[in-house]
Amino acid sequence: MRYFYGWVDPHTHMDERGPEDFKMMGIAGIRNVVSLAHPPMRVTSAEILIEHYHRLLEFEVRRGEENGVNVLIGIGVHPSAIPENDVEKVFNLLPSILEDERVVCIGEIGLQTGMKLEEVIFQSHLEFADKRPLILHTPRKDKYEILRRTIEILEDFGVEAERVLIDHMNKESVKIALEFGAYAGLTVQPGKLGPKDVEEILQLCDEEEIKKLIVDSDLGSYPSDPLAVAKTAHHLITKVGEKYAILLCAENARRFLEI
Repeated sequence: MRYFYGWVDPHTHMDERGPEDFKMMGIAGIRNVVSLAHPPMRVTSAEILIEHYHRLLEFEVRRGEENGVNVLIGIGVHPSAIPENDVEKVFNLLPSILEDERVVCIGEIGLQTGMKLEEVIFQSHLEFADKRPLILHTPRKDKYEILRRTIEILEDFGVEAERVLIDHMNKESVKIALEFGAYAGLTVQPGKLGPKDVEEILQLCDEEEIKKLIVDSDLGSYPSDPLAVAKTAHHLITKVGEKYAILLCAENARRFLEI
């Protein structure tokens, strides 16, 4: 597996984007991109989700290589894409899929509404997660209640906080994730954060907390920017210095994902 120096975008859904986005990311110096499982469709059966995993591992990895971008993969059952039938079939296959060297984390998983089925599926991942990094979703609605419940479940399962990235944090929620000991994902996307927001969050944190802030784009079918990480890095370089751009837009993600 190849790992290039450059910016890292640890939360994308590249199967929802065109080839021009891969090219732009490569030109901008975004060298490692993690494409997380989240099929943009109604998941009526386990087979749909399994085919989605195979597409990520084969087609998206190849599309990245063709454009100078190293596409790594996160595999899991997103809370908004739980199969209506035979979900057990997915969990029977997940351990073997996770052994693929291109898979660097379990994700995107977590809670969307907090309904019981979502909790069961989330807990099912934790039962076989071992020491793998986990990338967790938090919703826009009821974010704080969902975040606190997510942390309760992690604590119940004894999950080490340092192998958890809780994503889509904002100025109000970021400290909750950091106090738990997890990495905090800062998603630069319309309706979430902009580069200036990331700068303001950075200034709220001490040096140890800054080592657990990670910028991502959540690039997918919703309005989003393939250059979000590179633009944020540029903003941080000009406003607070290259040291922080490297940490938030590359090194913290490398440390978390062990790449």
